[in-house]
Amino acid sequence: MKHLTACVVFLGILCLQLPAQAGFWGFERKFVSRKNAAYTEIVQYIYNSLDNSGRSPKEEIPIEFKEVFKAVLEPTAVKIPFRTVKVKGSGRKTEESGVIYFAKGQIVVKHDTVSPKADTSDFVTIGDKLYAWKPGEKKGQILRRFTGDTIELVDYLIDPAMIMRYTYFDYKRSPQSFTASNDQNSTTILGKNSPYSFLGIRFSSAPLWLGTNIIGSLNCKTIVCQPIAADAERTHFEIDRPIPISKIPDELLQLPKNIKFTKSEGTVDQYLSYL
Repeated sequence: MKHLTACVVFLGILCLQLPAQAGFWGFERKFVSRKNAAYTEIVQYIYNSLDNSGRSPKEEIPIEFKEVFKAVLEPTAVKIPFRTVKVKGSGRKTEESGVIYFAKGQIVVKHDTVSPKADTSDFVTIGDKLYAWKPGEKKGQILRRFTGDTIELVDYLIDPAMIMRYTYFDYKRSPQSFTASNDQNSTTILGKNSPYSFLGIRFSSAPLWLGTNIIGSLNCKTIVCQPIAADAERTHFEIDRPIPISKIPDELLQLPKNIKFTKSEGTVDQYLSYL
């Protein structure tokens, strides 16, 4: 997989590794001035930008972008369980888990279990305010808002830097660069001779959902990193397919007790890391 590093503005800001053959489609420049647009206008703008009508085959937007946005944005509200799992052989150990709830202008991110080493945060929108805090700590922030910030946050949480979407994009166009295996409900693709700790993804079809980001630990004691052994421990970042619900439960749209929140000039962007 050949990549070039590119910073593009998307859903406010995104900084990602862009496949060299993919290009980008121009709407990132327009989006800069749209941070204060109405929420529904932003959603409509996303869908319009993903429309392939009149595009040449080289300019077409890959289906993986459309399917992910449809699964998250089209229902009235969604529930998205997630977890981080250490996998070695047939063994699995869940280190972190929780649930994302998302609706129009609203988001709740609630961790049930957290790894002691994890740098992670919970979030909740109440009225027009967005609160953030680290599980187990006594202080939190009231973040500065911009319209569309909840879309930006949920998009990052389900697929940071769109790594899984671009990997699927690469796989559909260069399947010979991957090793693919199938089970009853999903397909796992691993890049051949990947020099990166990012190894591949697991996805399900009909409809498409990119559900697992597979990471390994590289042996980089020398300038050249050594390939990751087939039986080495891997980390699976698992995101379940969004479950449509009627609304976010009222009991979740509340602040945790014993945490002091202070107003901040920061936005959700400070919690997103793309490189």
